[in-house]
Amino acid sequence: MLFMKRLSALILISVILLCSCQSNINTNTSSESATTAAESTVSVIEIESEPVAGSVPQSSAASEMVPEPLSYQEYFSKTRKFKSETQSKEYDKYAYYINSEAYIHHKDIRENYLCRQEIDSGKYEAVISDEVSSFCFYKNGTILCVVNKAQIIQYDMEGNKLGLVFEAKEPISNLISSSELIFYFANKTIYRLYIPTQTLDVIYHNDDIVAYKPISNIEIQFEKDNPEWINYYNETNDVEGAMNMPRTFIYYYNAMTGEQHIIPTAYGDFQQNP
Repeated sequence: MLFMKRLSALILISVILLCSCQSNINTNTSSESATTAAESTVSVIEIESEPVAGSVPQSSAASEMVPEPLSYQEYFSKTRKFKSETQSKEYDKYAYYINSEAYIHHKDIRENYLCRQEIDSGKYEAVISDEVSSFCFYKNGTILCVVNKAQIIQYDMEGNKLGLVFEAKEPISNLISSSELIFYFANKTIYRLYIPTQTLDVIYHNDDIVAYKPISNIEIQFEKDNPEWINYYNETNDVEGAMNMPRTFIYYYNAMTGEQHIIPTAYGDFQQNP
């Protein structure tokens, strides 16, 4: 009887130990599963937070953003040196010009078409098949052309039309541009267009103006005929005698202050205002 009691006690203890071990096994398994799940979650978060291949960091993208153009008031609040646009270096092997008897003329191309000639080979071609009365080089390797006498149209260097920039109310000529400004001549008047706001200003008007040159956003130089020279030539038809007097006078003009004076310089020599 005593033996049976001891045997029962041993069996009970074994069962308790077995249950305890199973409980520990389940607990460890649960902990390992939880740890694995946590590690998996962290791994996913890390992958999702990595930048996509080829993407641009925010700081770089921000630094490459094109700044907003200045307002009209801010742009003209101070003097800004005028820097005319130049021909794209990619196309500097060509000379661009309007097909005209007054300059270079090709009989096989219509009058006043914009042409280009390869400097080394001499080969030439029409770039724009429209009559162009004036043109100038513009930013980003493009060209501005006066078409239909009063429309300023932007083209690439191959002659592909990019769009209308401005349309005047009367025929215009003598186009000059910087990245922000376009100056042109119409009806004996010098005009200035601020491109970002499409604001057009009359800069100067005179019946005797024969040429002009921007110096800054508010300053210009211009040439006027010398009446004395004109009268002498009309009466005598003598060019050599007329050379003893200047054919034109060169003036400086400030559109903001109204200051104007003659620049003492040699005939035909446009100098920057001292």
